[in-house]
Amino acid sequence: MGYAPASATAAQKAAITATNSTTLAAVSVGAAGNTRQITNVAAGTANSDAVNVAQLIAAQTHYYSVNDNGTVGANYNNDGATGVNALAAGVNASASNTYGIAVGYTASASGSAATAIGDTAKAQGTGSIALGYNANAANFADNLAIGTNASASNATASAIGVMSQATGVDSISFGSFSQASNTSAIAIGMLANASLADSVALGSRSTTATGATKEVSATLNGLTYGTFAGQVGNPGMEVSVGSAGAERQIKNVGSGAISATSTDAI
Repeated sequence: MGYAPASATAAQKAAITATNSTTLAAVSVGAAGNTRQITNVAAGTANSDAVNVAQLIAAQTHYYSVNDNGTVGANYNNDGATGVNALAAGVNASASNTYGIAVGYTASASGSAATAIGDTAKAQGTGSIALGYNANAANFADNLAIGTNASASNATASAIGVMSQATGVDSISFGSFSQASNTSAIAIGMLANASLADSVALGSRSTTATGATKEVSATLNGLTYGTFAGQVGNPGMEVSVGSAGAERQIKNVGSGAISATSTDAI
């Protein structure tokens, strides 16, 4: 539309002329610094139709909110999920491998099928899971870290609890500040520490530092009894329910069989 009313200013006439002469089928209803609203616009239906504000509001995403406090970060343009079938939600969230899921500020799922949920949570291994602030499931397959600063840093290791650490293959640490630092070690309880392969530290502050001993026979009142069944060949084959200076009793133990082949507690 190139009509300019007689009352139009020179700038308005220039805007109309420019629109008419330099663009294809353009329509201008104002000029720079002199804009106009277009009111009573019907809802558009075709892809090339104009739409009104009500349509734009209806098209907004609902029940999903991210607050960047005014500072634009990575993933602002919904480009944090670079892996095939991956999902990234949150400021600086990144899912860079196939089927990865990253939810939370700076959450990172870099392993295939890895899941990282929480502020700075990192799931780096295939199938690894990190849940919680700064939880870290390191670059090994199928490890699990749940809790603030929990760390699972070996294959199929599981760390659950604040500052819990599972560093051995197949190890499990469960409890605040618990540590399972050797292959197949299990630590359950606050500050429990299983440091020998295959050992179990059960209870708050329990440790496996002393290790199991191999007992072949015993002499009592001049009589020697042996050879005992169930001899331990691995120092880690122990269950500890306390530590030096903090021992525990084991109560309600059922009566075990007494025989040359029995390995029951008595």
